[in-house]
Amino acid sequence: MASDCFWLLLVAERCFVQFYKTRAALPFFNFSHEAVQSGYRERREVLGDPALAIPRSRASTWPRSWKRFLIDHMYGRGEVMLYPAAPADPHTRHATYSLSTTYMERGDHSGTDGKVEDNEHDALRPNATLDPRKTVPLLRREHAPLARRAFERLPSFGTLPVLSLFHQRVTDLAKLVTAGRAFVQSRAAYSAARATRSTALRTDAFEWDPRPATQHPASRAPSSVEYEQLARLWLCEADDGC
Repeated sequence: MASDCFWLLLVAERCFVQFYKTRAALPFFNFSHEAVQSGYRERREVLGDPALAIPRSRASTWPRSWKRFLIDHMYGRGEVMLYPAAPADPHTRHATYSLSTTYMERGDHSGTDGKVEDNEHDALRPNATLDPRKTVPLLRREHAPLARRAFERLPSFGTLPVLSLFHQRVTDLAKLVTAGRAFVQSRAAYSAARATRSTALRTDAFEWDPRPATQHPASRAPSSVEYEQLARLWLCEADDGC
């Protein structure tokens, strides 16, 4: 069983890497666009080919992020992430056992919190003004036996709640696969309709994304053949047995 799981992980990793090499390159993406991106929150410009932006997903606007491409990949394939929730800590109110936390060191993904990090002797250790939802207390040694017993009684995989990318409860995982495949396979038609401002964008065939996209002189719309090639990599249907 362990060897089978390891093999599946290797195949999934290979599939994503091959997808990423195409998805994060011209004509679908140009990293130089990040320097001219504008907008804020829901009006932040989409980066890369707007036809590939998942409507209502802010990940399509993230600069300096490889995870946004992982989200694209998983959404198109109907895959999910598993977020383990540790059992409740009886010693701390409204808390769970925590085996790790973040020091919120300065960087691209901790901008706001990094500004209040004022310990000049230890740049990795946040002070008390940081958001407690991000920096949580760690499990203490004397509580380890309680935590071990609690982790031995975790629920089965089939009983875990599943949420979509848009935080909606999902009762049938097959629907995620169907929706993702429909999104991937419709990108060429969506791009053509977007280019002509076709009223087809207002039909049930597509979900129109009103967000602006970063424009750049080097930008061009991918061809239908390029979309088809990307779709095969996206769905892991490439001829090389991805």
